Amino acid sequence: MFKKLYEIQEEMLNKILEHDLFSLAKEDALFLLVKKIGNFNSFMPLMSEEQLLKFLKGLINTNSKDIELIRFLQESLKWLSRWVGEHCPDLSSLNSDNSEIKMDDVLELMGKAYEYEIFYNLCKLNSNNIMKASIKKNRISFNFRNEETYKYHLGFDNIWRRLVDDNLNHELLNRFGKLNHSNIKNISNEIHQSNYEITFNLSFIGFNLNEYRLFSKVMNEILLENQMKNMNGNTRIIIGNETDYLRYEKTEWISILAKKTSLTRETIESITTFFTFDYSEKNNDLSLTYFLPYYDQLIVSLPLFMMLPPEWNAVRLLAKRRVKSYAYEQNLFEEEQKEKIENFLSDNNRYLFSGGYDRKSSLRSGMDLLVYDKFSKILQVIELKYKIPVESTQDIINLEETYDTAYKQLEKAQEYVTLNKETILHEYFGSRLSGVIPEKIDYFVLTNYSIGIGSNVQVPSPILLIEYYLQAMAKLGPSLVSKLLQLKDKGLNYEIVKQFTTIKILDYKIVYPDYLYRIKEGEL
Repeated sequence: MFKKLYEIQEEMLNKILEHDLFSLAKEDALFLLVKKIGNFNSFMPLMSEEQLLKFLKGLINTNSKDIELIRFLQESLKWLSRWVGEHCPDLSSLNSDNSEIKMDDVLELMGKAYEYEIFYNLCKLNSNNIMKASIKKNRISFNFRNEETYKYHLGFDNIWRRLVDDNLNHELLNRFGKLNHSNIKNISNEIHQSNYEITFNLSFIGFNLNEYRLFSKVMNEILLENQMKNMNGNTRIIIGNETDYLRYEKTEWISILAKKTSLTRETIESITTFFTFDYSEKNNDLSLTYFLPYYDQLIVSLPLFMMLPPEWNAVRLLAKRRVKSYAYEQNLFEEEQKEKIENFLSDNNRYLFSGGYDRKSSLRSGMDLLVYDKFSKILQVIELKYKIPVESTQDIINLEETYDTAYKQLEKAQEYVTLNKETILHEYFGSRLSGVIPEKIDYFVLTNYSIGIGSNVQVPSPILLIEYYLQAMAKLGPSLVSKLLQLKDKGLNYEIVKQFTTIKILDYKIVYPDYLYRIKEGEL
């Protein structure tokens, strides 16, 4: 089974590598991709959502009812940039103007790369026992081994992010009105800055998060100003291939940014270097790096710059390039989570907080933070986990391993608390609670971004997002949190519609389950 799936992946890749793009020099190939994505970005506003979905379905050869444009661009570009680095020659065998390769050719190639992404992910989930594959003639089916938890966990993440995005869009509409030529800069800056959530000054290589925040804000403004030159009122004017990107020599970029910021030239150079695509780097990803080297110049594309939140781009690159350093920084993230919870709830004097009075207590598994409600006498035993946004299948697998560890830590915490129920409050909150026994104890994980797919846990699962937890605590306190932990949908009240997505790859029909989620009427 594994051998057959691998052979199909290899055949897919060999077919893709026959494309003329891979006859170009590395620099020419990626510059061509950037230009064609810019052209496509210019035409997209002319398409309705239905037209765009139909167009993407045709590129990918699928019946899927939900294709995210940003994900399509990001994942296809990820693979194409890697393959260009691995397989393109140093000198082009096509004419230097690359006129043989049209935008439609590039989009079709991106569709094939996205097909590869889908099949690669399915195979990886199968090899890690999250999915199970079966082959019958030319039909390959994939199904989740722990489907019940998967569909509810995916639903929770999906609906929560939808609600967060809707709230942000509603707030922007109230503040600025509908998007137009006069307010596009203010709205873009507001969205850009809203993507920054980290409160401490994270260290990178030669710069820190506060410096990067200023850098990215100015970059956003520079790119927007360039785009607005090609607008007449609210209408885009497309001028050849010179839209949606800028290119200068590195020294020119540094001078431009130095004039528009208070940053030193050394700091700007460090940030620029950090975000420059490296053709030789294994598993490189152009969607995460803003600056594309093009001979003696650096190119920045507006669609690529805006593809992912700037803060997460930076943190993901830090995690990829400085694993040991990031492991240290991740501890700071978890401390930040703890402070955020305590600060949010501290205005209400009904709550007590403790991470342990001595080192032994503070290091116990599954007991990063204890919250005690003096009114209801409910004790919350919390394990904190901070994760950067999940993008790849390997990220999903790593996230599952993290949460599996967290669930085991909760079991150890429950064993300890059960044995020491009569003294646990005294130990963690001091003599003022000597002799007091909690009437109810909840054990759960709090995390910042995603509750995972729950491959090794059953629903209702003991995990919540921090923001959702704080919302529940503000509304009805620990009693509501207890209730949410007992519900499969964690109180978000959504309907699950299962469907089977098919995609035609080579001579095979690939079939896998997909889920659509609809919010029901009702409150939290």
